[in-house]
Amino acid sequence: MRCTVCQQGETRTGVTNLGFQRGSNQVVVRDVPADICEACTEFFVDEVTSGQVIALAEDAIAHGWAVVHYAS
Repeated sequence: MRCTVCQQGETRTGVTNLGFQRGSNQVVVRDVPADICEACTEFFVDEVTSGQVIALAEDAIAHGWAVVHYAS
């Protein structure tokens, strides 16, 4: 798929890390599947995965965890 941000690169399936912050709480969700642009490194996460990652981040913040791993 052509990158919709830079219009230069093609996206490839890979994994990325996503950071979230609420107030003074921060959490990183690691190994999130995404399509990543080979030119600008912008990443795109599908709607289902995005919902799962947000729920995981919310749970991590509630438990005071700083880093969690995505598992599909």
